[in-house]
Amino acid sequence: MHTTSLALLWNFILVWIGLIRAKNSAVPSPAQLQQKGTIKAFVAELSLSPQNSYKAIQTMNAHTKVLDTASIVASNDKDTLRVSLACQIAELVFGRNSQYTDASSDSTYVNKTKVNCANDRSKSETCWLSPKCFVTPSSTAGVALTLKIVRFLNVRFAIRAGGHNANPGFSSVGTHGLLLDLSGLNQRQLSADKKIASIGPGNRWIDVYQYLDSHDVTVIGARVPEVVLAMSTILNANIKEHPDLFYSLKGGGPNYGVVTRFDLETVQYNQKNQVWYEVRNYPASQTESLLQALVEYQTAAGEDQNAGLAFYSSQNITTVGFIYSEPTPLPSVFSSFYSIGGYSTAVPSTIGTPAQLTQNFTFAAPPTNWDLVTQATGVNLKFYQQAYARYVEIASAMFNATGAVMSFVIQPITKNAILQSQKRGGNPIGFRAQEQQMFVGTIKWTNNDDTEAAHKAMQSLGKAVVELARANGVYLPNVYQNDANYDQSPLASFPAPNVARLKATSLKYDPNQMFQVLQNNGFLLSKV
Repeated sequence: MHTTSLALLWNFILVWIGLIRAKNSAVPSPAQLQQKGTIKAFVAELSLSPQNSYKAIQTMNAHTKVLDTASIVASNDKDTLRVSLACQIAELVFGRNSQYTDASSDSTYVNKTKVNCANDRSKSETCWLSPKCFVTPSSTAGVALTLKIVRFLNVRFAIRAGGHNANPGFSSVGTHGLLLDLSGLNQRQLSADKKIASIGPGNRWIDVYQYLDSHDVTVIGARVPEVVLAMSTILNANIKEHPDLFYSLKGGGPNYGVVTRFDLETVQYNQKNQVWYEVRNYPASQTESLLQALVEYQTAAGEDQNAGLAFYSSQNITTVGFIYSEPTPLPSVFSSFYSIGGYSTAVPSTIGTPAQLTQNFTFAAPPTNWDLVTQATGVNLKFYQQAYARYVEIASAMFNATGAVMSFVIQPITKNAILQSQKRGGNPIGFRAQEQQMFVGTIKWTNNDDTEAAHKAMQSLGKAVVELARANGVYLPNVYQNDANYDQSPLASFPAPNVARLKATSLKYDPNQMFQVLQNNGFLLSKV
């Protein structure tokens, strides 16, 4: 029999069963009829088989008391029932496979939960939050279907790609919510002319670099993201299409939709994609001299667009990483560091590719809790020295009391980088066009009982950095949200007109404010 005929026959049987059951039930009210009609319309949009459509409708009709399809409202007393329904529907949509996982999946569920260790403010036995279920779509359409389920059932949710954000509940959610896991969106593709790399958010950078390395290119920045909005609409955002959304996505947080593809402009280096790099470890006793060299470098780097540097200090060691986007060993822009001795070589002076450099830092860190704090400042030696001295005081006290390990990181940002960003349309963060740095302090600890003390240490260090920056005339308001902790407010650090622009964009593309109301946590515009 033809497939269409079978489908019609099955639908007829379902209708007949429904009519028989209707004879034995009470006459539904107009409100119930409207809700049941809404449920059927919702299920029809999920592209389910006739059998699974019937299951979905029956399941939802049996729990109409927890459904409120008129508006988006987060309700704690109904969260558990709603997310249970959502997970049942998601399982019907995606099947019990790599795209759907819940607690009954044993080790698969545990492994998915422990992608990242997000410190738990409730001091629970574990520092990972465990959702009711994971939905891991393998396509943009799958993300759209997941958001459709979330929206219709008013379900709390969180979004996670790599799980980099360790703030509690930002990229995780407990049993009252569903976690949209983007790790299945790991596509990597180059355009025919190799000028655009299309990358899914589920990738790890090492995989991206290795893929591009095999084609003698690397990437420099985003161009055209593909976005799924709250209403499950799929669109492109770039400088020509939906430029207001494109602008907002460049630093505006998780307030507009789910990015499912990044189109990145590629760069082809000289001599088959080669660069120079070296990483040196210095004893802590050399840090004062290194800070002086760092200030001299930041002055020189403004005139050399090829230079990049990483500065990372912990209690006993300071690591400096040099990278130069030309195959030039020991370039002069780093000359202020060359006379400082006593170092050991972590990565030798090398002419290689970005992928080869990245491979030097791919190691598995042991599970641990961690927290961080960040703040932008200008460049000033006295400030650097004072901030480092305060860090040493706080870090030594924490290590002696708890064994926690802290770090002091300076990330140089050049004036030229800001100007290049502005030429491409800018972003809402509002960086000033000057030489500057983004300070990051981190802390790692193992005992959950030390969580409160660890967070207080980060807050104390962050407060000291701000006070010292103000005292030395180098304070800048910017707080970068990728390195901010949950008590900081990155969006509030943006210029007020930019925040107003972000809120207008949010209302335009998410009119019911689903990402503000149902999203579990994050740097949300509703908090500003």
